[in-house]
Amino acid sequence: MTYHLLDLSERGEMMKVMGHHSVIGMSKSPDVTNHLMVYIQKPDGTPALGEAVYHVTGPDGKDFKTMTMGMYGGYGADIIMKLKGEYTVRTKIIIEGAGAVKLDDEFTFQVK
Repeated sequence: MTYHLLDLSERGEMMKVMGHHSVIGMSKSPDVTNHLMVYIQKPDGTPALGEAVYHVTGPDGKDFKTMTMGMYGGYGADIIMKLKGEYTVRTKIIIEGAGAVKLDDEFTFQVK
């Protein structure tokens, strides 16, 4: 898994390519600060198809979950990181195919 945290200008460029359509994982909330993408590769290096969900816990202990949308070979969703401090991002992924594979991942990110 490889993660990319996009700022709002990068998200805007992505939206232009998508024709400014609102899709799962994209929010119209004024509180959105970033767009988080995860790219999942099989052992042979090809992209894995499936579904991903983010569960984000902020420095204030508040949680939010969001479904992602498959795009550009990865899975992305808008997230809110307005407060300074440490965020924990948990990702749950189900890779499609015979014998579906479930993956759980977690990392922390510091907003300064």
